[in-house]
Amino acid sequence: MPRILVAEDDGNQRRMMCAFLQLNGYLACGAADGVEALERLSESKIDLAICDIMMPRMDGYQLLEQLRLYDKHLPILMVTAKGDFSDKQLAFLAGADDYMVKPVDLDELVLRVRALLRRANIEMERKITVGNLT
Repeated sequence: MPRILVAEDDGNQRRMMCAFLQLNGYLACGAADGVEALERLSESKIDLAICDIMMPRMDGYQLLEQLRLYDKHLPILMVTAKGDFSDKQLAFLAGADDYMVKPVDLDELVLRVRALLRRANIEMERKITVGNLT
């Protein structure tokens, strides 16, 4: 089961995203900011990160930079209230794989997570199938 890190400083949104991801078959762990997210990362491997931008101690851009140093192939989805093109551009240029503007539709969030994991070849069962070989 893929493990997802949710870095979001709003406790209600973080808990809601984690609960919804878990209902959809993912292991989700939360972090209140970038520093806590890196602590979670040191505790166990993650398969995908969901990051807010505006967080205390370490913002989403700084976290994104650290996550890219950790694993340049890690799928990263930015989820933020910052909807200007310049914010999206900055996030994508810094290494984000996808970007959602709040308020987030949780069903869409799950679809994007599934697509990012599929592209990263770490689907639900952690199997890769090529022809008849699994």
